[in-house]
Parts: sequence; C-alpha cells; structure tokens
Amino acid sequence: MLIKSVRVEMKFDIKLLVAGGSTVDRTLICQSWDLAGMDFPAVETESRAMAIATLKTDHFDAVLILWSLIDGNSLSLLEALRDQPKAPAIVMLMAESNQRQGWEWLEQGAGEYLTYDEITPDLLCQKIWSALRLTHALHGGRAMNLQIEQVLADNGRLNQVVQDTEKVRNRVVMSLGRNQHQLHTLQRLTNLLNQRLTNLPGLFQTMIDEVCAAIPDGQFGAIALHNPNDSNSPLFSPQKNLNLVATTGLTRSGFNIESTFNLENGAIGQVFSTGKSAVLRSVDLALNSNQLTDDQLAIQTVPSALCVVAIESPQAGRIGVLALGNWDDGAAFDEEDLRLLIAFSEQAAIAIDNAKLINALEEREERLAFQNTLLSQQNQELESQRQQIQIQNLKLREAAQVKSHFLATMSHELRTPMNAIIGFSQLLQRQKLNEFQLDMVGRIFNNGKNLLGLINDILTLSKIEAGRLDMKLEKINLSSLLKVTIDGLRSLSEQKGINLVMQAQLSNNIIVTDRTRLRQVIINLLSNAVKFTDSGSVTVEAKQVGEDRITIIVRDTGIGIEPQNIRYIFEEFRQIDQSTTRRHSGTGLGLAITKWLIQMMGGHITVTSQLGKGSAFRIDLPRIAIIKPATPPPSQASLPQPKIAPIVLPMISPSPPF
Repeated sequence: MLIKSVRVEMKFDIKLLVAGGSTVDRTLICQSWDLAGMDFPAVETESRAMAIATLKTDHFDAVLILWSLIDGNSLSLLEALRDQPKAPAIVMLMAESNQRQGWEWLEQGAGEYLTYDEITPDLLCQKIWSALRLTHALHGGRAMNLQIEQVLADNGRLNQVVQDTEKVRNRVVMSLGRNQHQLHTLQRLTNLLNQRLTNLPGLFQTMIDEVCAAIPDGQFGAIALHNPNDSNSPLFSPQKNLNLVATTGLTRSGFNIESTFNLENGAIGQVFSTGKSAVLRSVDLALNSNQLTDDQLAIQTVPSALCVVAIESPQAGRIGVLALGNWDDGAAFDEEDLRLLIAFSEQAAIAIDNAKLINALEEREERLAFQNTLLSQQNQELESQRQQIQIQNLKLREAAQVKSHFLATMSHELRTPMNAIIGFSQLLQRQKLNEFQLDMVGRIFNNGKNLLGLINDILTLSKIEAGRLDMKLEKINLSSLLKVTIDGLRSLSEQKGINLVMQAQLSNNIIVTDRTRLRQVIINLLSNAVKFTDSGSVTVEAKQVGEDRITIIVRDTGIGIEPQNIRYIFEEFRQIDQSTTRRHSGTGLGLAITKWLIQMMGGHITVTSQLGKGSAFRIDLPRIAIIKPATPPPSQASLPQPKIAPIVLPMISPSPPF
C-alpha cells in the first residue's frame, strides 16, 4: 500500500543514469525502469569517467551507482557527484544485503540504497523517488540559508550605517560643546556689561579684564576709542589719534602703546582706519614707531605680538579698537584667537545698544536649544531603528519557520489525498451507476479538481517567492499551443453560450519558451475571461512585433473592471468583489501567478478595461525567452515588518454548477 501511494505521488518524467556494473546488471535495471512506466528510458554508462562526462552534457534527476566500475569504485563516483552545486539524487546498488555498508553510503551523501535481489519496478521507483525528494529538500534548505545569510548581511550594513551616524553625532556634540563654551564666556561678559551700563569707564575696564582672562596668550590689553565729533567728552577728543580708555597688564614702562594710535602711520591706528583686524608681530610694530625720538626708540620695549580688532557699532559705526598683546611669544595668537577677539569687540560695540545685545543672545540660545532638540530626536530615532532591527530579525526567523511548515503541510497532508480522491472518482465514473450516483461522483470529481488547482496555485506561488520555480525552455509551435489550449476550454464556453475565437497573425509560429508555464498563463487568462463574461465572445489574438517579440491578447466582452481597481488586479489573494456573497468564485492567485510567470520568461503583461464592456489582457514576450527571477510584490518586498497571516482555504460548495 505504501509503494502504491508513492507511485501516485511521484512524477514519471524522471531522467535516470545507471553507472557501473555489468551489461547484464544494467539491462535488468533498465528493464525494471521501463516496466515502471517512466517517460524517459534509463541511460547506461560503465565507467566513472563516462558517468561524469554524461552528467556535464545532459541533465539527469537521479543516478543509480552499481557496486563496481571499470575505472574505480562506486564510492569515488559518489564523492565526485555529491560536491557538485546541483547534484542529482544518488542511489547506491550493492550486490548483497549489507546494512552497515548502506549506512556508510548514506553518511557519504547517498540518498538511498538497495540490493540486487530487491530490484523490482515498484521498489526501484520508490527508492529513486525517495532519494529525489531528499535531494530537492537539501537544495531548498541551502537556498533558504543563502536568503537568511543575505538578510543578516543587510542588517550588518544597516548596523554600520547606525554606527557611522553615531560618530557624526558625537562630532556634532563636541563642536556644539566648544561653541557653547564660547557662548558661555560671551554671556558672562554681557552680564557684567549690563551691570555697569551707567559707568562707562568701569564698563570698559571690566571688559578688557575679561578679554585677557578668556584668551590664554593675552598678557596685556587695551581699549581705545575715537569720536572726532565730540570735543567736550573727556573720552572722545577731536584729534587724529585714538584715546586710551582702559588697560590691563601694561607693567613694562618701556612700551608706550599710545605711540601706535596715530591714524595715519600707527600700527593700531591703521587697523581702526581700515577696519581690517590683524595680528601684528614685533617687526611691524617697530617699523610703525617712526614718530618717536631717538631717545624714546632706545628705551622702547616692543611686544612680540599684538592682536587688534576694530570695534564697530551697528548704529554708530566704527568707534574704536580692542587690542591684546604678548611680550615674549612671537607666535602668540592665531586665527581662532582673532575670531574670538572680534566677538569680544562686537560685544563692546553692542554694549552701547544693550537691547540688541540681549536679542542676539536670545537668538543664539534658541538655536542651541533647537540643535539640542534635534540631537535628542536623532538619539530616539537611532534607538527606534535598533529596536526595529531586532524585531525584524525575529519576524524573519518566524516567517521562515511558518513558510517551511506551510509547504510541508500542503504537500503531504493535502496534495497526496486529493490525488487519491480524484483518481478514485474517475474509477467510479467508469462503473455502472445510475444518474443520481453519477451526478454525485461528478460533483466529487469537479470539487476535487478545483481544490487541487487551488493547492497547486499556492505551491506555485510559494516556489516563485522562494526562487525555486524552474523554467524548461524548448521550441514550440505557438499557434498549435493556442489551439490545443482553446479547445480544452471550449466546453466551458459552450455551456455559457460564449464564442471562443482564435486569431493568429504569425509569419513564424516557432518560439522558444517553457511550454507548460505559457499554457498555464493562457489557461488562467481564458478561464477568467469566460468566468466574467455572460454573453458575447472571448477572443485570443497572436501577432508578432518585429522579428524578436510576439504579442498575445485575450479580449472579452464581460463585466469589465473599474478604473480604480485596475492597479490591484495582479495582487495575490486580491479580488475586486471581496464580499462573502460574491457571484464569481476564486482565490485571487491566478493573475498574480500569471504576471510572475511572464516576468520570469522575460516579458510583461498589461490590462485595459471598460466597465460593462469588457477587458483586454496583453502579453508581450521575447521570441526566445530570457529567464529572469520574478519580482516580489511590493506588499512583501518593501514592508520592514511583514505580517505573517494564516492562509484560509475557501470552502467548496457541496453542489457547485458544472
């Protein structure tokens, strides 16, 4: 009973290669293979080299290795075949029963073994089919492992992106820290200036003290102002020199800083005149001190460096200079110090207009708060991405387990018994039954075929998504294929009174493609056209576009499709009428499978429709198919968190119309 069940389940288009043994032994095996009713006769080779060469030139599903080879032993051929990327199923044949030897072969990579005395057509088929299923399962497992490794690699790259983003964030935080320190210094100075607005001399003195404390290289400092329009002010006299209003650190009496204030030739005076900030070295200061007498030059002590900036008020314009000096280090002060001193000079100018100073500081504080908020949001987003990666990894593992369990259950628990139901129904139809019994058996047979078709569609869908659906290219006559397919569905159209018409405009009927898959596509489109057409006709047109492409159009006069629903027509498990009382039955898999099969053959499909007048499905295919992987649907390829929902099979009515 087990052997019969295997014979019902197995395929009869298996190609077998028999290697080794004597001519008599191989002849016995080939005869048993033919008696089993297989579509292809077994091919014989007597040596290891011939077997390997034959496998390179032709495809074989299984290899039966006998116990002896003229150029080696059976184990050497087994080791050579098992390491191939797509190794065939391997069955070992021993001269006499030796279970220990059989287990050793299985450990070396064989799928099954049997003894010479056990060779019968049924047992031979059982062993070959068992090894073939095991090999297919191993290949499927390797493919699934490659997909999982790819997902893990993608996650690793995403983690690297997250780490790079974290490094950028750290650099931004450090930069903001430095800026915040400078802002803190400016804020402290502003607070001091605001406290002394009524005492200008005290205000300037406080400012120069704070500036020297803020810049490490500043050993002394000075503030000088100029106002030629105010002759009554003790601070601003109408002359060509700047007036010194505040100093700090000028302990060396040999240097007269006021000697550099002349607006025409003094070093500090020229910074005021031009408005260009500068770092002056000792050489520049000495050359610009020509207004001093020889006695004064003899005792003049020139500082090693001066950092000078102009003080400009937004309202009053340029009003003075702010200078810092260093006695000993000629390399003192850099661009960063100069920029910071400019910032202090701006504070000195804005101190005259305190309201604008406060506004500027508030705006900087707001920007700083906004940047801190952005950093906080980025931290939250990074944490959310990390959690999503963990959730996605868990869901991917769960999806792989659910899909594996689903395929195993569909294959073993549904397909095998459904084949048996259909087979026994056919046997009952050949018996002498009354009209009522024939009607009941016919309903069983038709419902079984409908359910088997549904199971096959779901398995085909799963194979396409897993990338395990193989295409077998061959030369076919397109007109003949269309005619045979249409004739097979003509009885269904005649029951509804619909004309089924074929129009072929082909100068060359030969194309290279997968006959079975192209026929499946045409059957799906014709079945849908007949199902949704109550009157009129269904037309199949075939014509060529240029020398290397063909077009097949299936046009009906049915109910048509609303424009807003056309974009959903090729989605899996999608039907326009989703209600439980819908008029037309179906699972919504046919058009999805059709689109993917056409993509795999290197073509594409489009649809045009007018509600109430009919639809037209257009298939464009290359004359010589180019096998391409199917593109997964957006609902499964683009969602970061796919939902694994159970697939519910629709119930078959006990009395469907024939």
